[in-house]
Amino acid sequence: MPWTRAARQAGTKLRIVDVDNDGQLRLDQFKTMLSQRTRVVAFSHVSNVLGLVNPAKEMCSLARQAGARVVIDGAQAAPHITIDVQNLDCDFYVFSGHKMLGPMGTGVVWGRQALLEAMPPYHVGSNMAHEVDFERETLEHGALKFQAGTPDVAGPVGLAAAVGFLAAAGRMRCGSMIKSWPDMGWLACAQSPDCASSAASGPSIASRSSRS
Repeated sequence: MPWTRAARQAGTKLRIVDVDNDGQLRLDQFKTMLSQRTRVVAFSHVSNVLGLVNPAKEMCSLARQAGARVVIDGAQAAPHITIDVQNLDCDFYVFSGHKMLGPMGTGVVWGRQALLEAMPPYHVGSNMAHEVDFERETLEHGALKFQAGTPDVAGPVGLAAAVGFLAAAGRMRCGSMIKSWPDMGWLACAQSPDCASSAASGPSIASRSSRS
């Protein structure tokens, strides 16, 4: 929904890449859609439907060759697999806090420093300005200029605790438990005459977690 609204407001065209019968993103279609007119590429690192891991690094490389910026939604990936934004070579990586067992309403936006410096803030308030007078203001640098007003203090502290918990628990341990969930789901679906299943294939969040 945010991308459809942004496209309407900017008067640009939003193009959607399909998935195949196995739930895999159609990389061949993705390649043909890219052109020098492509401005932004946004995709999920991990599917929230089937848990399949998209080829994020390859997609970032292809998007960069077309001159596009890349935004990765890591909401389903961050709790389960190790994220290396430098290796992915994306421009922005975002994920929600509650998927990391953190407080509702928290989240993380990582962005390239140069892009954060170039972007104007979408709202204004105290704490985001270095100097202010009646005619102009000098904004803080990087992410600080987006922190208008008094920030939520308890939320980020809770999110940091959740991240620490996941790190201490270990993704291998979590992954072995997650790996059993699809089998339980398929079994329950097979026993119901009203349930239609889709057999997903390819790298999944479970297999990636168990190797991390």
